[in-house]
Amino acid sequence: MDLAAALRAVNGTVVEDGANPEDPLAPTFESDEARRAKARELLEAIPGNTEAGEIASVYLGDLAAEEGNFDEARARWERFIDKHERHTLAAVVETSLISLDRQLGNTEAIVTRLQEMEQSGTGSLPRDVLLFELGSSQEALERMDEAGSTFRTLVEEFPQSPYAAQARQRPSYVANQNQAIDGLGG
Repeated sequence: MDLAAALRAVNGTVVEDGANPEDPLAPTFESDEARRAKARELLEAIPGNTEAGEIASVYLGDLAAEEGNFDEARARWERFIDKHERHTLAAVVETSLISLDRQLGNTEAIVTRLQEMEQSGTGSLPRDVLLFELGSSQEALERMDEAGSTFRTLVEEFPQSPYAAQARQRPSYVANQNQAIDGLGG
């Protein structure tokens, strides 16, 4: 089967009237459930032992997460990262795992994993993304000093990164900057 056709189904639109799931360029569906079912059918038809099949498995993980089957999503995403750590899609998959862990309340595990990645210099995330996710997770755990310091590192090392722009808006970064200014004055 065709990965492109499967991805068009993944991204298909839900319409009230006149759904056409067989439209080859812009399939439409009567419900999210119908969209996911068609996408799953097309993705599962792609041979798993091919590069397209490996990518299809990532999208099957996305569908599983949408359906609340977090164990399947995690297994698919972790398998992809284990096999393809340097693939361009690996960073996206890693951020999906981070989002899943946050959703499930596993923020402490995220911090540990990201700190290990940072210290070892391994993993699929670019450093600016890693620092942003680490700072966000530290902030979620109310470790504001650590988060502010992580965001400061991000801003200093990657001032042009879109993640640096987001970091500058975070409460822990602002507080960290105010503390640094207060320290200079007194």
